[in-house]
Amino acid sequence: MKFKLFLAAATSVALAMGAVSSVSAQGDVIAERQQAMKDMGAALKAGKPGDVAPLAAKLKMLFPEGSTSADSEATDLIWQEWDEFVAIFDKLEADSMAGADARTLGGSCKECHDKYREQKG
Repeated sequence: MKFKLFLAAATSVALAMGAVSSVSAQGDVIAERQQAMKDMGAALKAGKPGDVAPLAAKLKMLFPEGSTSADSEATDLIWQEWDEFVAIFDKLEADSMAGADARTLGGSCKECHDKYREQKG
């Protein structure tokens, strides 16, 4: 009987730890993508549009399905229109690699933010 209680308690703790780990990982990916966005903006402001390509490539990987929270401005439309969302990053990456100017690259940023970013505050 004690073993069954122990097993049930251990299972509950393991499940809870998994949930906490998942929330923590989700928070980490949100923080990482927010930093990548800031880095992209800084690169454009510094006149280094070539630095945008690796950030655009990285950002595509930082939006696992459902990774949103009160701290995130990402809307659920991202995952509903995933192919269109990723296409914006693909274009941004290609334009950056082709030497496009900050204004052109900023157009992709605006397109994405207008459609997939929730304005808070």
